[in-house]
Amino acid sequence: MVTGSIDITLFLPGLFGGGAERIFVRLANAFSKRGFNVEILVLSKEGPLFSEVADSVHVRVLNKSTPARAIPLLYRYLRTYKPKAVLSGLFHANVAMASAARLAHFGGRLVLSERSTLENSLRLRSRMDRFLLRHWIPVAYPWSSKVVVVANGVREELVRDFGLPRQDVQVIYNPIDIQMVQERSREPVSFPWEDNQPVIIAGGRLHIQKDFMTLMEAFALLRKETSARLVILGEGAERGRLEAYAQELGISEDVWLPGFVSNPWAYMRRSSLFVLSSLWEGLPGILLEAMALGLPLIATRCPSGPEEILENGRYGCLVPMRNPKVLSMAMAQGLSGKLPRYDVDLAMQRFDMSVATSRYLEALGF
Repeated sequence: MVTGSIDITLFLPGLFGGGAERIFVRLANAFSKRGFNVEILVLSKEGPLFSEVADSVHVRVLNKSTPARAIPLLYRYLRTYKPKAVLSGLFHANVAMASAARLAHFGGRLVLSERSTLENSLRLRSRMDRFLLRHWIPVAYPWSSKVVVVANGVREELVRDFGLPRQDVQVIYNPIDIQMVQERSREPVSFPWEDNQPVIIAGGRLHIQKDFMTLMEAFALLRKETSARLVILGEGAERGRLEAYAQELGISEDVWLPGFVSNPWAYMRRSSLFVLSSLWEGLPGILLEAMALGLPLIATRCPSGPEEILENGRYGCLVPMRNPKVLSMAMAQGLSGKLPRYDVDLAMQRFDMSVATSRYLEALGF
């Protein structure tokens, strides 16, 4: 339990296994480590990341099904506890917190964090979500002190398509605890196969956004030419569809979907190649983690993030979206050692955890 006044409150729907949730947990722990009184607000007590929250960080559960239903509780929270600063993440949570802060005449700093490009996901959202995106971002986001985004592409979209003032949108790259990733990658894990065939690894929420279908199709083409295995870390609604597609392609014996794992880095370290096949992103943390481990990297030229991370091909291979043939060729190059090599320390300088923590604290007014 937090004792005394609350310095920083972080709000998001839950502590599920997604990249945004991981980043918020890391930030909360980092803020606390620097001596701040930190609390995390979530809607429900579901999700595997609760165990990764530091003991010094208090988690308060609102027990509401949606951010909109939590607005009255958020209003009362802000009026009662008066945190000095609030950091909110993910669109629905951002709109709810901005609305509550407006109603409560909140006097502290409110920073909204947008984690990925929005336009590309509109076609997959409900009509109500599309309405909210189009109409509430220009209304609610200016109620904040600052909007923080994870990549320049996300910033450009918010300025161009949603009319936010450029000076109110700040880019802070996702923080990666490089030392932790490298240390935990040495922990023992094993794949379900006993041979020494090369392993291609990918990961993320099993969602259409990640386009693991194209990755599987590319892997099936690769398997016609060489022996390899494919591991896709993560859980989500697309699991059944992906498992069925692996069967259809005749690669199910060579594909493993282990679900959510608490230590993805140990599996990455034992792999030969990392692939990101997404249709859109913000700044994919899993690609940064693979870079921190020095893996050969392949990523799609999706909006936005991969091109910024790989510096337009300096640190890895960029391929077109939804093109299994080109992706298969790139994977073959990766397995034969023909992808760009890079200095990990140099590549990761922009994404250092301490640098990002300091920049977030500055945005929050500390």
